[in-house]
Amino acid sequence: MDLKSERQKIDVIDQQIVQLLEERMLAVTNIADYKLEKGLAVLDTTREEQVREKVAGYVKIDSFKETIVESFQDIMNRSREYQAKRMETKRDE
Repeated sequence: MDLKSERQKIDVIDQQIVQLLEERMLAVTNIADYKLEKGLAVLDTTREEQVREKVAGYVKIDSFKETIVESFQDIMNRSREYQAKRMETKRDE
C-alpha cells in the first residue's frame, strides 16, 4: 500500500462527497421552506428511522455499517439544525 496514493483517493472521494452534500442541502432547504409553509415540525422521527434503515441496507461491508449509519445520523442532525435556522430566519422576514 502506498499512503500517498490512498490519501489522494480520499481527496477525490471527499470532493465527490462535498458535491453530493451540497445537493442534499439544497433539498433540505426546499424541505425547510415547505415545512414552514405547512406549519410542520423540523424533526420527523419516522423519516429519520426510515433513512437509517435504508442506509444500513445500502452498506455492503458489514463492519462499516455502524459507522456509516452514525455518519448519516450526524448528517441528519446537521440538516435539522440548518432547517431550524432557515425557518427561523424566514419567519423573521
